[in-house]
Amino acid sequence: MKKEIKFTLKQLKDYTKGNLDNMNDIVFLKLLYDKDIKAIKYYLNELFSSTKDEIKAEFKHFELKGYIKVTYWEDPINNYQIRASLKNIFGNGEIEVENWIEQWRELFPKGTNRGGYRYRGDKQGCLTKMKRFIKKHPKIHKAQIFEATKRYVRKFSPTFNYMKQAHYFIEKDGSSTLLGEIEALNNKENVEEYVNSKSI
Repeated sequence: MKKEIKFTLKQLKDYTKGNLDNMNDIVFLKLLYDKDIKAIKYYLNELFSSTKDEIKAEFKHFELKGYIKVTYWEDPINNYQIRASLKNIFGNGEIEVENWIEQWRELFPKGTNRGGYRYRGDKQGCLTKMKRFIKKHPKIHKAQIFEATKRYVRKFSPTFNYMKQAHYFIEKDGSSTLLGEIEALNNKENVEEYVNSKSI
């Protein structure tokens, strides 16, 4: 059985800062997040030949770190719940959009454009469109959204002429500038990752 797990260079940089002991941790956490029971069993039993006690210890390790909650210790592989801290690593934060939409809007400058419209748009419009965007693109993460937005706003600094308002940046007439910026960002990271791998 082969399990392919992909991480962007940015994900590894963002989520291994003192939180994970080594690369094995982040691989196992991804399996836990995906609830891929077959892959988890293969990872523990085939790759590491773990005993029952060692499996319990592995789950206890991540429970203590706050990533999961085991509900039945005799069979932790099939009986655990994902906690918010794990969702924050691999999830896209759809449920928590309300908690960060204002922070995201603040990436846009204060004030109004030449037409008298606020660069940051209105909060409810941004909230509605962002929720719809994340639901439509579940593989996109909050960190990508923030980084792509910063990249977009920098392009128009310092005058911000012709820059889209925040809610239109997310989506307008079925087209998403935000999505385009994320795709451009991912292409840039893929190139950097390739270059870095060649320099090792």
